[in-house]
Amino acid sequence: MGLIDRLTLRARIVGGTGLCLLLFASAYTLAKGTTRQLVLSDSRSIEQSLPVDLWFTPNGALISLHNEGRRVLLKKWQPNDFKSQPSEVPLSFAEKIGVDPRYSLRVDYASSPSKWIPYTISSDAKKVAWWWGGSLYVQDIDPQSEGDYKTRPIALGNTRLVEGISFSGESKISILYSSGKLEIWNFDGQKERFGSAFDGKWQIWTQGLRVALSSFDNQTGDVAIVTSPPTAKSAIIIQPGFLNGAALALSRKGRLAVGTNDGHVISYASEQNVPLESSRTINSMVFYDERQVLVGGDFPGIFLVNIESPEAPVRLTPSPGVRLLALSKEYLAYSTLGSTVVSKIHQNRTWTPSARILWKCVLAVIALLGFTLAVIRDQRI
Repeated sequence: MGLIDRLTLRARIVGGTGLCLLLFASAYTLAKGTTRQLVLSDSRSIEQSLPVDLWFTPNGALISLHNEGRRVLLKKWQPNDFKSQPSEVPLSFAEKIGVDPRYSLRVDYASSPSKWIPYTISSDAKKVAWWWGGSLYVQDIDPQSEGDYKTRPIALGNTRLVEGISFSGESKISILYSSGKLEIWNFDGQKERFGSAFDGKWQIWTQGLRVALSSFDNQTGDVAIVTSPPTAKSAIIIQPGFLNGAALALSRKGRLAVGTNDGHVISYASEQNVPLESSRTINSMVFYDERQVLVGGDFPGIFLVNIESPEAPVRLTPSPGVRLLALSKEYLAYSTLGSTVVSKIHQNRTWTPSARILWKCVLAVIALLGFTLAVIRDQRI
């Protein structure tokens, strides 16, 4: 006679109940019981100075940009190789003219020199552009040519002061005048957009097909997004309402998030206003994906903020005073006042709190069922 045949009806019910609980707990864990948690690892300090900008090129190289007097220095680490020393490319366009260079992205007007050359570097670090004396200059960067680069001048037809410039895709460039007028030119010297007048003092935040600008200090706290498709005319969308803004980020699909000077992350698209643990100023932001933003500022730590839900931000690292953030598929780079650090960024799968509670309850019930089976067996002896 088999074991199953010898079991009483009560024993079968107890055993079946335990098996069903195990199957239910397993199915719940697979469906809803785990979550992906963002983790930083293998952190490495790669330089001890604060750059004016930090970014990854499309192929994964890390660029650190520095103003050293009247010379611009571009440092480049090859993809996935942050143990080696970076290559260095000096750019002397401002030094030859005898004027201080001023990087165009996130300009700090309070510490700006009285006389400057606005400049910018393309996202692939292959071109530099600057303005001087009524003309725009676009220069190819070649680390092998020892500073003798090919330069293309573009006459703008006026001598109005330019505040900043930004590459708008592969063949266009946006020019922001001190008067608040924005023009878009292509590398052939043709003016594509004749100008849009903005109110107040504006900052340029991004480059590429979508250029984001802000004027947090004007009457309405405006953010402008300039879209420049390669084969179509440029378009400008203005979003007001960010009077206490301090930083912003655009996702790959053009989603906007704004960080404030009192430690909040705002997304009007998802109607979220997420507070951080600290009420201090946010300095830098970068989208991890279309719903999560990495945030650093005048507070300890880098936070991961979900702009689609009111859940509490997650602190990824305790590093204090983050000024710049840069993200690639595999790495996060950030700069503080003391150093620039590169970390691997990846996701670990962990149990949710509800799954932990469920398994504790299931194991407790199974233990009780085991005790019940023992009692049933003793009764049959």
